[in-house]
Amino acid sequence: MEGERDTLTFAQAAVEKLRADHASRPEFAAAVCIVADNYRWREGFAKGKDLYALAATASPNHRQGIWFQMGLAICSICVNDPNTAAAAIAKLNSQYRSDPGLPQALYEVAATFGNSKLYDKATAEFNQVITTW
Repeated sequence: MEGERDTLTFAQAAVEKLRADHASRPEFAAAVCIVADNYRWREGFAKGKDLYALAATASPNHRQGIWFQMGLAICSICVNDPNTAAAAIAKLNSQYRSDPGLPQALYEVAATFGNSKLYDKATAEFNQVITTW
């Protein structure tokens, strides 16, 4: 647990340094997304949610934006924030409709709904995967 806490403290410091030194650079959002991914994988959903939102806001038309929105939706589901999850899912379905990664992104969101025992929402998202694949 101590090593885990040290890693997360380091990650937070890295994000603050990124924000202070590189917020205007084109790849700032992608770098923040990598840190957010690590929080999500470690079940740090609240912090991951904040960082995905930062990435999406910092660079709304970034080529990796689909993954910012997917991460935001997943973390929002996990912290029981249905409004933010719904907004991220809506953005996935509108802004990234032609992105070849959309079925995978929607699948990950649907699986998160299922893992959260939100079966009706999982079914709806899995149906979206089928229609977009």
